[in-house]
Amino acid sequence: RQNIRLAEQSSLTDDTLKSRVDSGVKLMTQLNDIALQMIHNEDLKLTRLERAHMEHILKTPLIYILIFLFSLIIFFYAFFKMYRDRIRLRKVNDELKIMNETFLHAEKLADLGNWRLNLQDKTTIYSNNFYHLLGLSPDQEVPKLRKFLSFVHPADCKKVLESFKRAFRQYQVF
Repeated sequence: RQNIRLAEQSSLTDDTLKSRVDSGVKLMTQLNDIALQMIHNEDLKLTRLERAHMEHILKTPLIYILIFLFSLIIFFYAFFKMYRDRIRLRKVNDELKIMNETFLHAEKLADLGNWRLNLQDKTTIYSNNFYHLLGLSPDQEVPKLRKFLSFVHPADCKKVLESFKRAFRQYQVF
């Protein structure tokens, strides 16, 4: 009715009015098609996003499980390696104890002694037989260099002192 009133007021002919209505219907149909196409595209995009999200949701626990299993494998590998190293270390330690006991016994039989100096903290370690040879008890305080030199024959004192100095300077055994 409104179109008819407009037509009467604007003195449009039926053909012009019909032509304009047809073009308006076409335009509305095109707009409707574009809107439907946009809705379809948005639906496709939403479907892809939902699918990606579902894949992510499914993969996340799997990734956590794989990380856990990998960590567990590393843990067991490290445990067995340490266990094997501990057994090997115990064997070497036992052999070292036997060698040390043999060496101490040989020192007593040969009436020899040994000592070593740690250059980092400047501490001296004497064997029990070395204390015995000096006439000291292993429970006593470790003799300092002056005290040690008092046990050396006076003719050899300068030679021993030079050997010490050379060993300190060049980090060599003397």
